[in-house]
Amino acid sequence: MREGRVSIVVLAIAAALIAAPAAQGAITVGSSLSAPIDSSIGGDITAFPIAPPAGLTISPVVGTVVGGNVKQNTSITSGWGTVSLRVVHPVSGGQYQVLSAGQPNAVPSGIGTFPIAAHLSIAKGDIVAIQATGGLAKAITTGATYLWDITSSFPPGGPPSTISNGFTDSELLYNAQIDPSNAFTVGASTGGKKGKATVVVTVPNPGTVDAGSFNDGSLAVTAKKRKKKKAKPLLSRVTATAADAGQVTLTLTASKAGRKVLREKGKLKTTAKVVFTPTGGTAASQSIPLKLKP
Repeated sequence: MREGRVSIVVLAIAAALIAAPAAQGAITVGSSLSAPIDSSIGGDITAFPIAPPAGLTISPVVGTVVGGNVKQNTSITSGWGTVSLRVVHPVSGGQYQVLSAGQPNAVPSGIGTFPIAAHLSIAKGDIVAIQATGGLAKAITTGATYLWDITSSFPPGGPPSTISNGFTDSELLYNAQIDPSNAFTVGASTGGKKGKATVVVTVPNPGTVDAGSFNDGSLAVTAKKRKKKKAKPLLSRVTATAADAGQVTLTLTASKAGRKVLREKGKLKTTAKVVFTPTGGTAASQSIPLKLKP
């Protein structure tokens, strides 16, 4: 690995490229990219930060790495090549394993913050590393450090390995955007007497679970045009918070309009809508049949 000092040069071409905005619902991990470039590390390495806590690229959720940004200065060194994001899994004994690698992204000439495209599944606790075939800019940040290895010795699907310590007080200038998974399951309803039924919802991430009548406009995942005439919801809305991945139990209850149907018909067959919104992510919904009795 080599380290090159930045020459203080005012480039004539000030192509200030803007960082890619975070995808809708995505969580950003890693560098804020606010620190000025000091020097570079490279080449042909895979690296990720291990300090400070605010700059770590550890995924707090189950989801998909949908992209990121890298701050670069091609006046630092020659032959930047490409950069890509990788998912690294920490293994016991201080070892790490590369699970998958994203597409290579060419770094344009000049100074700026450049978007990195990626689409990689990631588990909670896994790390988003960056791989550079030529070099990677860094900044002087007290307390920051990272781990690295030559990419050919640290390939996707390779065996777990111990990798090297990087320079101290050195911040890697990249970040990653992770879209939390909103895929959830709803079990069959139980109970149903006294106008109440219970459903168990299994979620992959922390978030909010809302449930109610299929025609409850407040449960819409996306905005819809309001109709002139609208039937009253037959179920009362209920909300629960999932502190982590796992099961959430909801009790669905007939609304005032639903209780009227129960009195008149002796039963209520309807459809319930369940909406899961992962923290920092986008909502998803499912519908389930429901049968209530007085």
